[in-house]
Amino acid sequence: MGNETILGTFGGVGRTRMGVYIRPWHRWLSCSVHHSHSIKVPCSNTTNLHNQKVTMVAIKNILFFATAISAAAIVRRDAATVLADLKKVDSDTNALTTAINNYSGGAIAAIPISSAESTLDKDIKQTTSDAGGSVSEADAQTIVSYISGTLQPDIAASLTALKGKSSQISAAGLKSTVENDLKTLKTDTDALGAKLVASAPSDQQAAAQSVLAKIDADLTSAIAAFA
Repeated sequence: MGNETILGTFGGVGRTRMGVYIRPWHRWLSCSVHHSHSIKVPCSNTTNLHNQKVTMVAIKNILFFATAISAAAIVRRDAATVLADLKKVDSDTNALTTAINNYSGGAIAAIPISSAESTLDKDIKQTTSDAGGSVSEADAQTIVSYISGTLQPDIAASLTALKGKSSQISAAGLKSTVENDLKTLKTDTDALGAKLVASAPSDQQAAAQSVLAKIDADLTSAIAAFA
C-alpha cells in the first residue's frame, strides 16, 4: 500500500484485507482487526490547525481590504454629495438674485424674494447636514475652489443687488423682515462653513476659512444696510 501505515485488517469471511479507515468527523483513527478488536490512536492536528490559521488570516485580510475600500467609497460619496449640494445652493443664490433684480417695490412684489430666500436657506441646512464626513485632499481642493471661484462671487452679487433695492424695501415696510432673513442666512451659512472647515484636511482649512470669511463679511455688510 505504498507509504500508507497498516494498522489493522478488515474484510468478510474468507477475505481479509489490511487497511486503515478514517472517520473525518472524529479526532480518532479507528482500526479494526477481524471485526473483533478496535484500536484507537490520536491523530495529529498540526496540519489542520495550520490550515485553519492560514484560512483565518486570509479572511481577516479580505475583510480589512473590503472595509478600506468601503470607507474610501463613502468618503468620495460624501464629497460628491456636498459638491452637488453647493451647486444647488449656488443655483438658489442666482434665483434669489433674479428675484431681487425683478423687484420694483411693494410688499406683494417682494413675495418671490422671500420664497427664493426660504429655498436658499433650506438647501444651506441640507448641505450642512450632508457635510459631516471628512474629505480627501483632492476633494477638499475641488470644494474650496468651487466656493471661491463660483459660489462666493455669486453670493456677493446677490447681496449687492439686495442692498441696491434697500430704498424700495424700506418703503414697503419690509426692512426689518429682510434684516431678520439675512441674519438667519448668516447663522446657517456660518454653521455650514464651520462644518466644511472641520471636515477639510488640515492643509486646506486655511483656504476654506479664508473664502468663508469673505462670505461672512458680505452677509454682515448686507445686514448692516437693513439694520
